[in-house]
Order: sequence, then C-alpha cells, then structure tokens
Amino acid sequence: MKPKQSQLITKCIIILVFLNAHQLLFSQISAYGSAAYGYSSNPLYNNQKLSDHLFQTYVEVTSDNNLESSDLKLQYVGGAMIFNRFSLRNYYEHSFGLQFDTKFSPPLKDITDDESAEQNDSAGISFHTDFQISARHDNKEFQEFDNYGLISNNLASVNAGDGYAVRFNSKTEYRYYQYLRPYENFSEIFTFNIENEIETPFHYGVSLSGGLKYFPKIKYDTTLFEETRSYAIQNVPDSTLVGVGQQRHWVYSTYPDTSESDKTLLQKPKTKTAYQIALGGFIQQKWNDVLFRAEIIYRINSRSTLLTLVQNSSTLTLNEDLYNDVFNAHGPELHFLAKYLLPLDIQLSTNLDVEHRIYETPAYALVSGEPEQYSRKDFSTNFEINISRFFRFSNTIGFDVTLNSSYLRNESNDAYNDYSLYGYSLSFGCGF
Repeated sequence: MKPKQSQLITKCIIILVFLNAHQLLFSQISAYGSAAYGYSSNPLYNNQKLSDHLFQTYVEVTSDNNLESSDLKLQYVGGAMIFNRFSLRNYYEHSFGLQFDTKFSPPLKDITDDESAEQNDSAGISFHTDFQISARHDNKEFQEFDNYGLISNNLASVNAGDGYAVRFNSKTEYRYYQYLRPYENFSEIFTFNIENEIETPFHYGVSLSGGLKYFPKIKYDTTLFEETRSYAIQNVPDSTLVGVGQQRHWVYSTYPDTSESDKTLLQKPKTKTAYQIALGGFIQQKWNDVLFRAEIIYRINSRSTLLTLVQNSSTLTLNEDLYNDVFNAHGPELHFLAKYLLPLDIQLSTNLDVEHRIYETPAYALVSGEPEQYSRKDFSTNFEINISRFFRFSNTIGFDVTLNSSYLRNESNDAYNDYSLYGYSLSFGCGF
C-alpha cells in the first residue's frame, strides 16, 4: 500500500471511530473467528487443473448498540488465503464498516394492546444503510489484484398492505486498482423488489434491477498493464532425484525485465460505460426442519465491448471479477438452496447454481492467444454441500465445526476457461 493511500484509509477509520466513540462505550461487543484447511483440485480456476492445499482464516469483530427504534453497528472483518503449492498467490483482505437500521411506524389507533402490537409490526417504513472501506493485498507477482474499495448500501422497505412489502435498494461502489489504473471504476445498481411476508411458510417475490459501471481512466486503445514480464511458472525435474523416473514439479522463476508480459488488455474499447438490467424471481417453502428456495435471474447487457483483461495460457489466475465481471456478460442463472435440520442439531445445506453467460470478449485459442470466436460462452454448474454443528459452552461462548465439499464444471468455448474442479475443507470457528 502506498503511504498516502494508507494514511487516507487510516484517517477515515479514525474519524468513523471518533464520531461514534460515545456509542462504543455503551455497546455490545461480539467477535467470531474461524480457520479452515482443505484441498482443491483446481484452485486457480483454469484449464491447467493444478491442485493445491489451502488454509483460510476469517475474523469478525462487531460493536452493536441498540437504540430506542434503531440499531447501530461498527464492524471489522479480515481474512487471509494461504496456498501451499502456489505460495505467491497468498493474499489477505480486510474491511471496516458502519451499519445503521431504523424503523418508522405510524401512530397506533385506539385499539387493544394485542391489536396495537400486531399493527406496529406489520406497518411502517424500515431503513437500512451501511458504508464500508475495504482493501486487498497480494504478493508483488500478482499485485494487479491489489485494490481498495468504498461501498455504500441503502435499503428502504415499505409495507404495502395485504401481507406484501416493497423494497428499494441502491448499491454504490468505487474500486481503485493502484497497479492497474485503467480498471479504476465506479458502479451503481438500483433494485426494486416486491415480496410477501417473510414470516409465512411460503415466501415468494420478484425483482427488477438496473445499473452501470463506469471506467474513468480509459484513455487509450491498446496497452499492457505490466510492461515487462516479472515471473513465469515452469515444470522442472526434482534435483534430489535421479534417473528417467524422476519426479517433476512446478516452480516459480523470476525473469529479468527483458520480455513482455502475457497479461494484456482487450484492444480498442468503444466506450467507458457498461449497462445492465436484471429480471428475477424466487419461491421459498419452509417446513418444520426443512427449507427450500429456488431463484431465477436473467441479465441483459448493453453489449458495450468494454475494456476487459484477457488471460493467456501462460498466466495463472484466480477466477476474480477482475477477469469475469458480471457487467460484461448476459444470460440466465438458476440458484437452488435446501437446508435440513438433522438429529443431534446437525445442519445440512446444499447449493446448486447453474449459469449460462455470454461475455463481450472473444474466445481465444489456448496456444496462439488469437481470437477464435466473436464472443466467449460459458455454461457453469456448481454444487456444494455443507454439514455443520454448533456447540454452546455458555450464554456468551460457542464454537462450530463445518465440513464442506464442492464440485464445479465450467464449459467454455474459450480454451483457457474450460475447466472443472472439486474440493473439500474442514473449518473450526469460535464466537463470543
């Protein structure tokens, strides 16, 4: 992090804490931390399918202050992803947030206490707002992922009568990439939802959203974001073994600044702004110990051929939004969720996500790196299972154990993005 940027983020955090210091003195402090260790057959999400073991940490500290009709929270969240084989991909991220919830209820009529309480719960306007400062830090070899963000969410919910609620949401985000200035961007998404009462066993709703993403720093047609190639990954024999059957493994080699990088930007962006409209709906059914939810979304894009980062076969990446931005693809999505409460208070949840995305970038050949088709088309199926158990030591302290298993298949006409993976992990968490 550059000194000026670090000082700016620190000052913002100090100001937020100072302005709410009197609230912190009378608030409830809670904390949660977890550590997970697991295996992934393809943690870099590409066609090379190189496996690794991963260690992940997570910590959350929340200060909660309940007011008469409002709730104020200050929250810090931090975490790190540690690779075993691909140690240069290690990164950590953290954020500081402020959240405020309040409800405005109409004056109660002169009726019985029970009827007044029921009217007070089902009428009025509730408002939620939160503001977040976030940062991510990577090793030098992958410093293009380093970014800082400012995020604001504002949600207003109005009870429309007959058991329905209307919700208006606005999400504003600014993202700054210090080593990839053309990707500095601003985005805004407005969402309109209509839902029935969430307390009912059968819950359903529809949504309409629209937004834009704007890149103010796009000032040229063609560029390299890394002027010289800083590293490469090679498959070399193990020097401790001899003979024809000697084991081979992958190692990182640092290049002198003499050759060009394989990471390039798509040439000739035609605009600085991308637009999107999304239509969706969901149904949710709850029984005694079972919950099922199904959701469908269809995204429509402006086909703007925005500036997009292209990954060639010699460069390994994670499946980041930096490379697979939702504003740069259109198509349908299906999401299914099922939760079960098993004997011994064991929680079982399953997720199935099916997506068909058509990107505005071409599909590239694996070896030559040349465009083969006009647009990249992906069909993705992701299935995940979680089994967890929470143990309570006292009224204030408890811990949980979670076993996770997942499988992902991404079929693509872009050879680099045609891949599959499976993985599993075991995590322990403690909260108080």
